[in-house]
Amino acid sequence: MKKIMVFAFALCATLLMFAFPRAEVAAATPETLVIHYYRYAADYTDGWNVWIWAGTQNGQALTFDSDDSGFIYDSWGVTVTLDLTDVYFQDITEIGIIFRQGEWVKKDVDKDRYIQIPATDDDGVINAYFVEGDERIGYSVDDPDGPERSDKIRSAYFTSTRVIQFTTTSVLPSTAFSLTVDGVATAATFLVSGVAGTATISSDVDLTKQYVLSAVFTDSTSEYNVTFDGIYDSEAFETAFGYAGDDLGAVVDGNTTSFRLWA
Repeated sequence: MKKIMVFAFALCATLLMFAFPRAEVAAATPETLVIHYYRYAADYTDGWNVWIWAGTQNGQALTFDSDDSGFIYDSWGVTVTLDLTDVYFQDITEIGIIFRQGEWVKKDVDKDRYIQIPATDDDGVINAYFVEGDERIGYSVDDPDGPERSDKIRSAYFTSTRVIQFTTTSVLPSTAFSLTVDGVATAATFLVSGVAGTATISSDVDLTKQYVLSAVFTDSTSEYNVTFDGIYDSEAFETAFGYAGDDLGAVVDGNTTSFRLWA
């Protein structure tokens, strides 16, 4: 009798599953876009704002979401919330965006970027994530193709034949830095003041080699290929890459024209 009851119960449960199939959530037309923006120093009040444009519409400046106490923060940073049902966003598939300081005093990432707006979304809300100095756009907190907020070296370049100037996203002691030349550790004297510093090497830079600056942060290690931005006009750069000849460009010899380039 017990076996019959168990069988009957299982049969009823199976029939109910077919009679009342599981409801599926229908995809919705996106109605809201939430832009999340992270700055390492949290200096959002230093005039930072957002410039957006949709299609052929004129661009417009937006401030971060706020209430009576100031900017509203979430677990990422500050936010800007857009109503995609507004006529301004009608029939658009992407929204252009630039983070700027004041009235174009400075741009964070000197590049036009575009947030993709899909035709449908599970809950009608699109999230776009941005990090200072990172070109990538994420569409979820853990988007593998999106930006990441770990500390890093922002810049590193030679300002003279023996001095590298660098900046980082957070303060580190001089002992956290190291330098390699073509993969081999080399001696350097590091001086740090806040998030800026210098590395001085003992001999003139070899412009044919790759210099890599490393920094060990609390939760990550960052490497940066040092550039020669500050010494392109130096005598050392001219000696290494200059050309003193007068036969560059088009050279005509009778009925033959040859082209010579220096690169």
